[in-house]
Amino acid sequence: MAGEADGVALAPERDVEIVAGRAVATSRRPWLRVVDPASFSPGAHVEIHYRSSLYDDPVRPVLRFLTPDGPLDRLLPGPVAGAGVWTGRVPRGADAVLISPTHLAGRFDFRLESVRTVSAFRLYGRGLRRSPGDAIGALACRVIGFGPEHDRNLAWATGFTPLEDYAAWRAARVRPIEPDGLDAPRADWSQGAGFVVRLTPGGDAEVTLRSLRGQTFPRWRLHEPDARTDETPAWVLTLAAGDELAPHALACLFEHAARHPERRFIYADEEALDAEGRLVPLFKPGWSALLAGDGPYPGRMRAALARGPDELAALLAETPWPTGAVGHVRRALMRGRGDYARPLAAPAPAAPVAGRSAIVIPSRDRVTLLRACVDSVFGRTRAGDFEVVIVDNGSVEPATAAFYAEQGASGRPVRVVAAPGPFNFSRLCNLGAAAAPDARLLVFLNNDTEALTTDWLDRLAARAISPDIGAVGAKLLFPDGGVQHIDLVLGLQGAAGAPDRGVDPSWPGWLGRDIVAHEASAVTAACLAVSREKFDAVGGFDEALVVELNDVDLCLRLAARGWRCVTEPTATLLHREGASRGGASLQRLSKHAGERALFSERWFDVARDDPYFHPGLSLERLRTSLG
Repeated sequence: MAGEADGVALAPERDVEIVAGRAVATSRRPWLRVVDPASFSPGAHVEIHYRSSLYDDPVRPVLRFLTPDGPLDRLLPGPVAGAGVWTGRVPRGADAVLISPTHLAGRFDFRLESVRTVSAFRLYGRGLRRSPGDAIGALACRVIGFGPEHDRNLAWATGFTPLEDYAAWRAARVRPIEPDGLDAPRADWSQGAGFVVRLTPGGDAEVTLRSLRGQTFPRWRLHEPDARTDETPAWVLTLAAGDELAPHALACLFEHAARHPERRFIYADEEALDAEGRLVPLFKPGWSALLAGDGPYPGRMRAALARGPDELAALLAETPWPTGAVGHVRRALMRGRGDYARPLAAPAPAAPVAGRSAIVIPSRDRVTLLRACVDSVFGRTRAGDFEVVIVDNGSVEPATAAFYAEQGASGRPVRVVAAPGPFNFSRLCNLGAAAAPDARLLVFLNNDTEALTTDWLDRLAARAISPDIGAVGAKLLFPDGGVQHIDLVLGLQGAAGAPDRGVDPSWPGWLGRDIVAHEASAVTAACLAVSREKFDAVGGFDEALVVELNDVDLCLRLAARGWRCVTEPTATLLHREGASRGGASLQRLSKHAGERALFSERWFDVARDDPYFHPGLSLERLRTSLG
């Protein structure tokens, strides 16, 4: 099959057929089997190299080790430059190796190039240079015999490349085009819409023209302003003189359009030179209507399907573009000037909350934290129709009872719901929601949070009551002022993680996402707003997820019903993360493993490929890095 020439032999395992010598996925979850897994020696650290077709979406491949204790999955970096590299440890007891290279039904081309053993001490050395704390943590886990925890810490220490090293990262992953192999065309290039290129002045036009003449896809022409209007549909690109297209740029756009005939707009990733003259990637998120409304993050490497200039102008003026009509080619297809800094307007004042809101706070003793939380809600929230519902999970301290009595005598709209029994965060939240049946808006708030702005509730509500929005999150800060949470990325340092932890709250983040409202796959329930109607429609929190991932699961179930998850960074709260449960501690990965397994099985197809986090970025590093 196509996946085994000049590489490690692969064979269909499940949902893969071989048609005319090419692999065809018959579902979104196809699996190939490594025919001879001897190179994956159990307990060894290995480095694997792999390739995919430039016309395949470079989703993260899933490497699955079959062990006596069950399957163990590893998400690999997406081969966005044509090839990918991953280093990790083969679990002890692994007796078979599978790989899922795509998430789309249809033809795909994938090759596992090589597998070689790597010295653990070499990896420790790399980790000590890149992330000393995680490398030391890995060594400590090795000494005390914590195998899975060792692998996790070592991956955090080594599984990334700093953004400033992009040129070297790219050089190790870019490969020649293989027109008769991996990159053989899938569509008929003689049929369908071709390309019209509109070139604006400002740079070296010959650079752009030379790159156009070098395209592997032949059907393109320059737009001639004085020519007779051509009503034939064409993909129109507007480039600046000096922009340089990759040789496969138009072919990738065409193949994407052929596979997705509903597309009217397609944008792709780019490269640019930063202020220091270093080459940097512009790896863009999947389509985010809110982010695009704030600024042109799709950049110049975008094409619109139009019949003539009038229709093109109307299409480009349409804001936001309709979601189903927008496609993203997750490969850097152009090198440009990189002048995509967006002027960000000051956030507009939020309208007062419409309808009654219930702020649900699960709690158990720790009255100092709870008092600060409740006082901040009443002291720093603009007047409105809201109540606080404290769900008490079996408090026993006299100070807690005294606080509840104090609230009752104060006249504040505070209700205490008794919920004794074992801790189950999902159950506590559901009980609190049920205790406020008249609330139009539900806001779930940890008892170790404090409101920092007077309009935080208004800003969350303004998003949550929108008919197409489900869960809404806020910007949460550590007590020292650093960012604790803006949104959650699926697969980041585990099942889900919060990127950009510890950065200054004014830092714009990757492509400016951290300071403006944008779509995300999930937000934390430490502060999560959702309308009552939508919460009830999906059945609330899943009580089978007692501690972990219940918020992510809720966000994904809402999204599955068509309600986007959004984060609103202008709503800001303090979060003393972990304080209500006694602070952070070293926990074995076996703890809550059942909940993670349930989540992984339920959301496998979604969690392997967060649409708002690029597959070329690392899942091992909280700061934005290359994978």
